[in-house]
Amino acid sequence: MQTKLLAALLDQAGVELEDASGYAWIGERWVDEIPGAYDPLPQRSVDLRFPHVDAVQARARAQSAAIERVLAMGGLTDEQVEGLRAVGTLLYPYVIQRDP
Repeated sequence: MQTKLLAALLDQAGVELEDASGYAWIGERWVDEIPGAYDPLPQRSVDLRFPHVDAVQARARAQSAAIERVLAMGGLTDEQVEGLRAVGTLLYPYVIQRDP
């Protein structure tokens, strides 16, 4: 989840890195900051279709913090920095519960 989430963020921002392994900790911390991110939800959960504002805000705060961490690492071009700051999509990670 962490790797895909970070890759999706960088893709949204138009940031291509030859080696993103140095940023892996940011993805880990991002997911860790989302309460219940690893708790499986039923596929037809109302919380997936109509998430509570608290869940959306928690994810937005975690994403914003992840962006700030990427920026703090430095080494990005002005265009990449601008792309990260312009991301307007909230990435919403969740785990779907498998049917028995």
